Amino acid sequence: MDSTIIIVAILALLIGAVLTFFLTPKTKDKTEINSDKYSKKDTDELEKKLRENLNILQNEKVKLEKRLEEKNNKISKLLEPNLDDDKLNVSQDKKLLIEISQLKDEIEDLEDEIKDLEKRNKKTKEEVSVLDNKLYTIEKEKKDILESNNKNIEKLVISEAENKKQKESLSFISDILNANNAVDEKFQEVDQKTWDIFSLIKNELKPTLEYFNNNLITDNFIEDCWSWRNQEIKTWIKNKKVVAIVGEFSAGKTSIVNRILKQDNPDAVELPVKSTETTAIPTYISNGVDFNCQFYSPSGDLKNITKESFQKVTKSVLDEINISSIVKYFVLSYNNKNLSDISILDTPGFGSNSEEIITKTTEVIKEADALFWVVDANTGEINNSSVNVIKDNLQSVPLYIIINKSDGKSPDDLEILRNKIKETLNKNDIKYQDIIFFSNKMEIDELMDILNHIEPQKSPEIITQLNEQIDITLKKAKVSQNRVKKEFIDIGNDIDDNIVRINQTLTDFENSLIDMDSVISFESPFFGKDHYRITESNYGKFNRGMDKISSSREIMPSQIDGLLDNNKNHSDKLEEKNELKYFIDNLDSEKIRFLELINSYNPKLLK
Repeated sequence: MDSTIIIVAILALLIGAVLTFFLTPKTKDKTEINSDKYSKKDTDELEKKLRENLNILQNEKVKLEKRLEEKNNKISKLLEPNLDDDKLNVSQDKKLLIEISQLKDEIEDLEDEIKDLEKRNKKTKEEVSVLDNKLYTIEKEKKDILESNNKNIEKLVISEAENKKQKESLSFISDILNANNAVDEKFQEVDQKTWDIFSLIKNELKPTLEYFNNNLITDNFIEDCWSWRNQEIKTWIKNKKVVAIVGEFSAGKTSIVNRILKQDNPDAVELPVKSTETTAIPTYISNGVDFNCQFYSPSGDLKNITKESFQKVTKSVLDEINISSIVKYFVLSYNNKNLSDISILDTPGFGSNSEEIITKTTEVIKEADALFWVVDANTGEINNSSVNVIKDNLQSVPLYIIINKSDGKSPDDLEILRNKIKETLNKNDIKYQDIIFFSNKMEIDELMDILNHIEPQKSPEIITQLNEQIDITLKKAKVSQNRVKKEFIDIGNDIDDNIVRINQTLTDFENSLIDMDSVISFESPFFGKDHYRITESNYGKFNRGMDKISSSREIMPSQIDGLLDNNKNHSDKLEEKNELKYFIDNLDSEKIRFLELINSYNPKLLK
């Protein structure tokens, strides 16, 4: 029995060793590999093969464990005591030893198989470690490639967007450059005739009237004449109330105009919401049969573009080009009853102290009958730049303040804002008509009611004023001409008198010399020197001659100076007379030309 116990103990140790080998976790082999030796296909095949080998090894391990368990159970049964007999007989003992010997051989075989499995398992683990390293490298490379690819895709998307914007911009520029002049004979006739009138006033009448010191023809008067011409050729504002929508950038000016345009027609073409100063273009909007788009070029030509071309004027296109270099302003017409007697002027926003923006905007605003200055309720105030623009350039236009986006403020906050704006306007002596609250949630009718009740400003009768001034100037000039003629004749008479007086002085001088010579005698005595002699009775006559000569010498220089002065005055007066005649003749001919142009264009302008 002792040997049996020993054998059982050995078997138990062997079984424990086998179980320990399979159940103890092994450390991962950190063998480095060169990933360049493997391709993706190689790693896939190797991974598949290793997985298969691992499955086979796992199955063999399970079978071995099962066999060990069976042998262990069998040995346990053999070693169980026999309850019927106290001792084992020899035959049973012998049989048990044989079975144990067989089991021992099997265990040795199992040990060999386990060693073989250990070698194969170690090799497989090494291959798996290599594969893991390879897979890590591949995954890292894949991640880097994906990141690079994503960056390239982002760049491509940005590039495509930029290309799209540039393409749209180029397409719009092409439409503008290839636009045809507006085919409107009436417009062309008005354009040419009013230009002829304005050119005559500026280039001919102005310098002629300035010669006569006429204070009417100032630079402001010329600006008024230019405004008159603009109103004559701008059929979209002629005989209409012009309402200018003005304000700072992003205050919502254009959004308000779009509300008016889309009130009765949700599909109406919207105005582009402008983004920067350089892209801002004044836009006139008036009533028409249907939507029509025209633009004024910097050269003064009115051109047509299609609805599709105008709709290319998006924010992105505006940001790509300096549109003001090719478009002076847009002229749009809508079939909109709200514009039946109103023309809306959507203007560039004031975002800075840019003189270019201020000049470009204020020169068109001055044509307006009312100015609506839009303030963002979230900003809460009119900035100093806007105050200066209004105070310096727009005091002549009736002013309304629109506090836009007011739905985001409480009634108390809005009242505080209203009072703050009032205080700013009063502090700067800026007159205003009203302060209005507005937002996208409010009905447009209230605003339209205010627009409809605006009184149009009476435009000055420029042509009548000018014609009257020409007549007044001509009348005064001819009076001056008569005065200069008289002065010229008077100076001529003075010259004649001067000559008579000088001749008389010369005659007296000559007579005195004759008288003096007559009382002097020449004597040549026999004894003595030759000499001249005056008798005592003739000495008085000689002295009187000397006195007359002395007097003539004193008078003559002043008489000659007087003659020279009169001659110079006569020459100057002649030049003045000729110059006056030249300008009067010019003014006469210019008035004739002026009346011809006015009568050809519109004779009612002089009535």
